[in-house]
Amino acid sequence: MALDNFRELAAGYVDGELTPEEKREFETMMDKHPELRDDVNSFQKISDLTRRVRFEELPDPIWESYGASLYRRAERALGWILLSVGAMLVLGFTAWGVWGQFFMDSSEPLILRIAIGALSVGAIVLIVSKLRESLFAHKRERYRKVQK
Repeated sequence: MALDNFRELAAGYVDGELTPEEKREFETMMDKHPELRDDVNSFQKISDLTRRVRFEELPDPIWESYGASLYRRAERALGWILLSVGAMLVLGFTAWGVWGQFFMDSSEPLILRIAIGALSVGAIVLIVSKLRESLFAHKRERYRKVQK
């Protein structure tokens, strides 16, 4: 393997992503070419630096002022409405694929077709509503950051 190919493996060596065979071959090549060790040291410094970087969460007052904006609340509400309607349409289309033949069959009583249609639409709305509720509760769960 050419020296340039080994330079490409330096980051994988630092991150422990090489196979045992590649690692042995890389270490042998480092013994022959000290400049590879310099590459490894550079990657090690970068890796150490990126591991130490931590993003701070914004304080609650900033989040509260963000959420208080009428535009942001309207934007969020519109997003949830579109997501909910889209999910209901997809589920409704799927239900139509399953029940479509039944609904088009005029030999079935009209009241039964209406009842099953209402049952299907109601189930779809409740499923989407429950998913939204679960997401809402999960985001606000007080102990989600506590490690078990």
